[in-house]
Amino acid sequence: MSSNDHQPDDRTHGDEESAPESRHLQHNWEPGSPICFTVVNAVSAITGQKTTAMEPLYSVIDPEAVETLMSSSPHGHVHLSFSYEGCTVSIERSGAVVVQTE
Repeated sequence: MSSNDHQPDDRTHGDEESAPESRHLQHNWEPGSPICFTVVNAVSAITGQKTTAMEPLYSVIDPEAVETLMSSSPHGHVHLSFSYEGCTVSIERSGAVVVQTE
């Protein structure tokens, strides 16, 4: 497994039809491992879409701004939430990423 692989933990929840499904991940802050890749791959996994079939992330949020925001406050608490491909995505400076179907 390469350093760019991001494994979801076992906290995927959801009823088949009623409750939203969620996926909790921990982003790896190694160089060359953008958090936006983690987001796109997590949304792909929870929605069952191929990443190449999804709307580009940059059409809803500026990936460079996300990287800058998350790396500029190493000691402070930063939380960012946005909608993407029918999911609510929440990112924290700690590297926690939560994707929940809407």
